[in-house]
Amino acid sequence: MAEESIFNPETVIQRVAKVRNQWLANKSHPKSWKDADALVIVQGKFGEDVYHKPRIYQQYLLNYELSLTIMLLTKDHLTILTSAKKAAAFEKDCGAVFGDSVTGGSLGLTVLVKDKSDGYAANFAALMSAAKKDATATLKLGTFTKVQQEGNFAAGWEEFVAKDAAVTVVDVTSGFAEVSAVKDDSEILNSKNAARLSGKVMNIVKQEIIKAIDEGTPPTHQTLSEKIDGILSNPIKQLKLSNVEEEDFESCYSPTIQSGGGD
Repeated sequence: MAEESIFNPETVIQRVAKVRNQWLANKSHPKSWKDADALVIVQGKFGEDVYHKPRIYQQYLLNYELSLTIMLLTKDHLTILTSAKKAAAFEKDCGAVFGDSVTGGSLGLTVLVKDKSDGYAANFAALMSAAKKDATATLKLGTFTKVQQEGNFAAGWEEFVAKDAAVTVVDVTSGFAEVSAVKDDSEILNSKNAARLSGKVMNIVKQEIIKAIDEGTPPTHQTLSEKIDGILSNPIKQLKLSNVEEEDFESCYSPTIQSGGGD
């Protein structure tokens, strides 16, 4: 029996190429890419913030979350540093789609396995060597400069970069935001389904509130919130949504019910 794939190779190569192509086409833009010679996404330990910039853009590119992983993109190459298991899975699923036939020009792939024996020094050196391949005297490394990373792995990379006098770090959050703002067909469908789900949930909330007012038995905020949370735990069945998969739905936040206020 064939082992199930983790990554969708078509989605991965399409989005990695999309970022690469838009970056190179607008590299000198002072607010988006700031003349970055290479782009790096560093994901340390996962924290409570599911909207952590490295996390959401890693998921955007790979449609999957990889903790303790670094992705480095240059004009013609993607290098990923991750665990042995994740590295093997990515190469198996996506290795074949990289090469000369990528939209916008050749895009190679190198997957490095983390080696903790030297504090990842050799791994970080390999990444930096790849990043400097297209740079001149000083490497401009584009990343997310306003995020707080968790764990020794991400901290070690940041220290390694900071010690290199020939590297300048620039923030490219706006560039990634511009790329991801233009949705493909699957993202548009997901947005529509999310709107359908949200609309159905809001209708249930409205009906519950109307019923409570009519009967004079208002539920507590917590009771109503827990009821909505229960619906969101199994939305397809309870909301009778069609042509969607249960695994594609995940609520952004636990429901929060508030009332009162106004003068």
